[in-house]
Amino acid sequence: MVNRQIVRVLVLVIGVIGLGCSDDGGGGNADCSLERVIGDLETTPITDCGTIGLSAADTEFEAARSCVANAIDGENDFRVVWDRQGIDSQVRQGYLGIWDGGTLTVTLFSSDGDPSGGGGAQGTAVGDTCTAFSETDPCTSLREDLCYQCSPGTRTTDCP
Repeated sequence: MVNRQIVRVLVLVIGVIGLGCSDDGGGGNADCSLERVIGDLETTPITDCGTIGLSAADTEFEAARSCVANAIDGENDFRVVWDRQGIDSQVRQGYLGIWDGGTLTVTLFSSDGDPSGGGGAQGTAVGDTCTAFSETDPCTSLREDLCYQCSPGTRTTDCP
């Protein structure tokens, strides 16, 4: 049986070395979709707390928030992605939580499908490890951050 801790360390090291970015092979556009960037770093098994669209009901955001809380309480790895209101492109955020030896590391990811303001530029994605991660109470920012507060620390992913 493979040691889960060793697999997690290898996945995180490979993700950081690769900067979470996949080239198309021809030196052109890298796939910087948040799903792909997070997918490259996530472990197995993982609790998938959903991918929530901009038009989703508040109940879907609340369910994702509860899913993250339950994963944390059960010391299970988790991922969640949600759309944010953009002006001229798809803007997304997400959390990836990885447990290692009883310690939770959460990374906050953000992406912009066209950071040039509609000019057709390649999408970008960044990930910052949270130095602190906690629920906010009362919950007043459900659609912005699922009512979790991440104090950004080290940038671990920068795509492209």
